Parts: sequence; structure tokens; C-alpha cells
Amino acid sequence: MEMSSANKLTCDLLVEILSRLPVKSLYRFACVSKSWNAIITNNNGYYRKKLPSPLSGLFYEVGDEFDEDSVYVSTPTNHLQQEDSIGFDIKSVLGFLPQHHKLLVQSTCNGLILCSTRPDKCLYVCNPATKRYHKIPEPADDHPYQMAFAFDPRLSPHYKVAAMINRRDTNYMEILSSETREWVKYEDCKGPINHAYTTVSAFVRGNLHFLDLDCSFIDAVDLKKKVCREIETPRTKNPIRMGCIQQFGGSLRCALRTTKEIFVWDLVDYDKLQWRSRYRVDLQRFIEQPRRGFWLWGHIEVRALHPDTGVIFVVIGYELLSYNLITREITQVCKLRGIDPVYFCTYSPCYSDHLR
Repeated sequence: MEMSSANKLTCDLLVEILSRLPVKSLYRFACVSKSWNAIITNNNGYYRKKLPSPLSGLFYEVGDEFDEDSVYVSTPTNHLQQEDSIGFDIKSVLGFLPQHHKLLVQSTCNGLILCSTRPDKCLYVCNPATKRYHKIPEPADDHPYQMAFAFDPRLSPHYKVAAMINRRDTNYMEILSSETREWVKYEDCKGPINHAYTTVSAFVRGNLHFLDLDCSFIDAVDLKKKVCREIETPRTKNPIRMGCIQQFGGSLRCALRTTKEIFVWDLVDYDKLQWRSRYRVDLQRFIEQPRRGFWLWGHIEVRALHPDTGVIFVVIGYELLSYNLITREITQVCKLRGIDPVYFCTYSPCYSDHLR
């Protein structure tokens, strides 16, 4: 049988063509053939790094004063923005899950999402790209201070969910693995796990990382050895106001906002705990934008980091903005709901079927 013209293309030439497509069109071409599908949907492949980033959007919580689901926001990378967008109904992304009164996104990691519901307190691990999900039991202690999700297909096809339990008299950790679907309690987890953290965690090198509310250190929990250690955040000349962390290129990335600037650092040597400064952004760049005055100086918040490219997400007042660290371009993503939205986390689709 004669080979089709599409199959005659070399991988290098094919990737050169596909790299010029918008993300939405790119994934349509994944249906052309098995070889094209393998190149486009293999998040860990060599050629995948040359293709447009598949970042789909962000999730955020409106706040406790509103009895609403988490909000899903499409980001500029998939060309679906509207000038006055205030976000989409989360059911447009997670509508395949069983219906509940309130659906909240707890954590995302490499294309999988951990969700909880209210008031019935169900837990789901799901993949919006394949519309598959697992319903998992709640931890034995029904008042976890923090829940985090760990999944890296390069290390294992299985995911883990960690629940940090903090009580006055004790603090410990419970871990659920998709292999057993059961929670295991670890009271002898060595190291401090009794601090207050920011809501977003980062899974890097088999460790779950939690940023302290003061942004002075990061707790790294080794999910295999059940050992916790502290990693000091980089020192800055001016006081740190807030920050966030993210997995980036297999390393831990940290963004810190001081009184005058935003600093972005990468942990380049995990064993020696050596940070390297990558970017430095003057907050004046955001103030100079149209319709923004100096009164907003203290209301600039760095909320999330892009896991694949040099983009940070910043909140100013009621606006969510993206800032490209390389091109220095500022883009309005959407207007936010609520008075004080919390918990911003990015979502990138994973088209591999790890939930069966």
C-alpha cells in the first residue's frame, strides 16, 4: 500500500510545521495518525518540547463568602480570551464528574486534578483531557489542613495524594496511592510539618513542596522515604510580601514579590540547595499600565507560575494578568470574581490515559 504524504515527513520537518500552529489546532492534528499522535501528546518526548505549550488555563477559588464552585479561566495561550471575561463555569471543564452542590479544585499536577465537593465531601482525581476519573476515599482524619497531589508519569504511572493533619497535640501525614486506593498514616514523618503554608504545592524529584506563608522557607516532603526537610528561600534586599512555587523543567521554581520587585529563582542544585536568579521584574511595569494608579502599588500579587514557559500570573485589584518574563509583554487574562479570590493553580492537559 502506498505511503501517504503525511507519513513521508521526517519527524524534524513535521515538528517544524506543527510548531507554527496554535495549540487548539495542534491537538486536532493528533488524530491524523498514530505517529503524529505520539509526537504531539507525549508530554515527556524530545519533540514535544519544541511544540506550543498546551497550558489550558487556571483554576481559582472565589472565596468563602461566595457559595460557588472553583472558577476556570482560559489563558491567552489557547486563543480563547474575551476582553471582559470573568472566567468560565468549572462544569465546562469538569462536567463529566458526578454533579454536586459545590466543586473545588484542590491541586493539579501534570494534567491530573484533585477535586473535593461540598457539603458531601467527596474526593475525585480526574483527567479533563480524557474525561476519566477516580473517586477516592477521604482521609481517616476529616480535617486535613492541607491536601496536595503528586503525579509524574516519568517516575511512575501511579499518583499519590497527601493530607497534612495539624492538631494541637500532634501533627502527621496521611498518604493515598492509586495502587491501593487506601490512606496510610505516617506519624513518624521526620521533620517539621506543622507550619502554615500557601495553598499551592509543587511536586519535583519525588518530593512535595509547600511554601511557608511568610515565604521564608519551603518544606519538602519525600513521599517515598517519608522524610521532611526545610529549604530556605533565596534572600532578598527588601522584605518579601508573598510568593508562589511551581515545577519548571524538572526543577523547583520560586517567585517572590518584595516591596518593589518580583524575583524568579530556580533551584538548580537540589542536593546543595543552590538557587539561581532567573528574572527580576520592576513592579513599576504594572503600575504604568492604562487604568491603573499608584494606589494599587500594594495590591500587586504574584499568584502562579507557568510550568513550561517564562510566564507568571499576577493579580492587581480585580484583574488577572499574565507577564511574559522573556518578552516583557503584559496581557489581561480576565476580571476576577469575588472580593479576595484565593488558590490559583495552573492546568496543562495530559492526553495519556493514566486513569483506567
